This record gives sequence, C-alpha cells and structure tokens, in this order.
Amino acid sequence: MVWRIENRRSTRSPAPDPGDFLSRIERERHGVSTTEAEALRRSMGMSVEDYARLLGMKPAAYKLKRSRLGRFTGALGYAIGDLEDMLRKAEELVSPNASDFDLRRWFSGWIHCQQPALGGWAPVELLDTPAGRSMVTRVLGAMGSGVYL
Repeated sequence: MVWRIENRRSTRSPAPDPGDFLSRIERERHGVSTTEAEALRRSMGMSVEDYARLLGMKPAAYKLKRSRLGRFTGALGYAIGDLEDMLRKAEELVSPNASDFDLRRWFSGWIHCQQPALGGWAPVELLDTPAGRSMVTRVLGAMGSGVYL
C-alpha cells in the first residue's frame, strides 16, 4: 500500500481519521490549553477538586495553572487526551436516537461506581495512571461489544 502525504494529511482512507490522529499528536507536543481542560471539566459537571484528582494533581495546583492560563503538558496533557478518548469510546455505547441522554454526566457518575471488571475498583481510583486509564478504556470497549472481563 502506498501513502502519499499532501499538506500533512494522508490521501489513504478510511481509518484512522487523520484529523483526529494529527490533532492528538499536536496536543501531545504542545499541551492542552487550560480553556480546553476547563471546557471538558464543565461538560462533565465535575468539581475542580474531583477533576484535579482525576488528572493526578492537587486541586490547588490545578487552580493555579488555570489562573495563569498555562498549558497542560507532559503527563497531564496525556491524561486529558486519554479522558477525551474514553469519552469517545463511551459515545460508541449510546444509540444515536438517545438525543436527551447526557453522556458526559453519565460518564462522570459511572467512574465513581465500583466495576467488577476492574477488580471491584471504581474507575476514578485508577484514572490517575496511564495503565489505569488504559484498563478503563478497555472496559468501556468491552461494554460496547458485550464482552465480560
């Protein structure tokens, strides 16, 4: 298979969507703005304290970063990207006809519930590590395919 790159986008299609892929790379290189991080937090209806802990940082550090309008780089940027990936995975679980279903609020509640597939742990207790985020994403994928872990 031959790939031609024009304007930094592949002309081969389908999969994976180069816009999403390249956007993720760009965000990993340059970080996530506090504006984007705050928009995600608000859309999930999470408190600053819960969101900061979910990212693996102290609430005071999150508030300081937010007040300085900095960027979340490194592990924090990856954590936000992984959280967005989990939400996309959860969106695959919802019927297109469920227009009144608030997925982000469901997700922010679901992560506080103990899950047998996670050894009885609640996802929120694992999301502060890359391995934990990977496992939670795997559980969401299994939910969509009906597989029991």
